[in-house]
Amino acid sequence: MLPLFAALALTVSPARSASSPESAWAVQSEFFDGGAAAVLSASETPRKADLRLSQLADLLRSDPAALDSLIAALTERLGERGQAWLTSERKKALEEALRKADVAALDRFPVLTAAELLAAAKVYTARKGPIPPLTPPASFDLAFPGTPVDPAPGAFLTPLGNGLYYGDRSSSGTGSVFGDAERLAAALNLLADNDPSAPATAVRYRGADYRTVRGLVDAMVAAGASIGVRDMGYYANFGDLYFGLPGNLRGVETPVYVDTGLKLSNGKRLIVPVAHSHLAIEWRGTVNADLTFFFGIDGKASFRANGTLDQHWAGGRTIASYLGAAATDLLARAADVRRHLAAKAEAFKLPMGGYGPLGDCNDVHAFVTGRAAYPMMREPRYFQGAGPLDGLSASLPYDVGNPPDPRRVLQSRPFDSVDDVPFPEVREVYRAITALSAATR
Repeated sequence: MLPLFAALALTVSPARSASSPESAWAVQSEFFDGGAAAVLSASETPRKADLRLSQLADLLRSDPAALDSLIAALTERLGERGQAWLTSERKKALEEALRKADVAALDRFPVLTAAELLAAAKVYTARKGPIPPLTPPASFDLAFPGTPVDPAPGAFLTPLGNGLYYGDRSSSGTGSVFGDAERLAAALNLLADNDPSAPATAVRYRGADYRTVRGLVDAMVAAGASIGVRDMGYYANFGDLYFGLPGNLRGVETPVYVDTGLKLSNGKRLIVPVAHSHLAIEWRGTVNADLTFFFGIDGKASFRANGTLDQHWAGGRTIASYLGAAATDLLARAADVRRHLAAKAEAFKLPMGGYGPLGDCNDVHAFVTGRAAYPMMREPRYFQGAGPLDGLSASLPYDVGNPPDPRRVLQSRPFDSVDDVPFPEVREVYRAITALSAATR
């Protein structure tokens, strides 16, 4: 096992017992009655710019063509990743709910278990097939031309008709140079893919060649660049829908909900939006570039140029920050995880880089940082060897078929304050967990 993996301290979730939070959840109902009941009532929704799906459906009810566009966007045009879980029964129910603007049905749709999330990922990746192999270049010249500073407005948005758009809004004025971020991300991915014993690609930077991520990062820092890395938590946004006019678009709340398998004392199921995790990487000084690192539905654990804005409802909570040598260590670790994950996907002949069976953004993020956001999808059978990822995987929770510690569900929220969570029913769940945690100390 590589030293950097051995040095990674991970918190192992304790086994469930009669005194575990999961057990207390079912038997200590008194903590959800009387004095604690006041904190369980959902407060008013915080002021925000995004539309709930039921609000959008209601706005479009008087325009049949626009409503048809919304139905098509959600049931057809979002591609295979949505169709993987959108069974014929769910599709029919969604269409009916949209035409009626059914608040109860739309504002918590869909609700899946961790096992159903994994099954949907498998359907999606099977349709996409394996990632075609690429021949890496022998050399890559890392120059920073400084253009374009910002991505073009609307560069990541696709019109769907009748005021609906799919994709992301472009960011601007961040201090990052988008073109330079694209070049740097490409260089880091090439170096991450290098076999340490026989590196295929050399990245040339300021007249010298580098064959590892750590070597390149050290050289960039020595040349006057500073680096900061943030461990970020969000709600996963698989819908990526906007409504409105160019320049005045409102995000549409399209979380996918996960049923944890736990219940509140009042019998309600503990259901929360699926979380998303990534590293936000900021370079400033002689290089100005914003990047992210995460395992995406493209089947790649990659460094990526960041030139988009997140929708408000998805949050964006900084869990931890890393500077200097700690940031460099984290990027080197991310590079190693990328390489080992790709090797495992190839060994098991898994489509789309193993997305799903080998995990999702949260699993791979936990391999890098040790933080286990909920839920994670990977299957234990693919981590039974003696490789670096196998040891890490064994020390982290497996969520498919296993109810989580509710405190971990709370820690996975993408807002510092529960009051800022835009979903009343989710605020209720988080407050219930907080009340239970306080009562069981």
